[in-house]
Amino acid sequence: MIGTLLLLLTFSEPAKAADRCQPLVPAALAAALGKAYPDHRLPRGTDQDEFNIRRNIKTGGTGCLGVAHGDFNGDRQRDTAVLLAAKGKGETLLVAALREGPSWRLELVETEDVGIGSKYVDIVEPGEHESRFFGQSPPEPNEVKTITSRTQGIATGMLESTMRFFFRVDGRWVFVWISD
Repeated sequence: MIGTLLLLLTFSEPAKAADRCQPLVPAALAAALGKAYPDHRLPRGTDQDEFNIRRNIKTGGTGCLGVAHGDFNGDRQRDTAVLLAAKGKGETLLVAALREGPSWRLELVETEDVGIGSKYVDIVEPGEHESRFFGQSPPEPNEVKTITSRTQGIATGMLESTMRFFFRVDGRWVFVWISD
């Protein structure tokens, strides 16, 4: 009997490893995102290369570079920033999911014509943040020279390349360029 059990365990299909990103997105939020953005999917722990995943874990991260949690509107509820990958094309959406009791208010922060594999999202602490590149080219919509915020913001960009800090100010998302 024990030998048969061991034989079955040895030859059975290995269990799939849990995705690093899945536990970071509550089921109700995943459903709301799926309904609002049906042509996009949630981030996966395998979207980025293993080097960047290991580096993220080594610095205290979760290994999921597509989800981050903070309080973006100052209501002391845990909000979520999430990167959504387009199904079938190289496009990534940055969506802020603001917690409103048991439900979520979804706000599209940014759309980029770049695949999710080269993107990341993280949290920025409150404070004053100044663009390092403002005035070097015509400003983009919602780009500002300086942001002073009492709430957390969202850091996003291309791995090993760019970084922008987004903050929700007066009900809209504005950003400063930090690196290019």
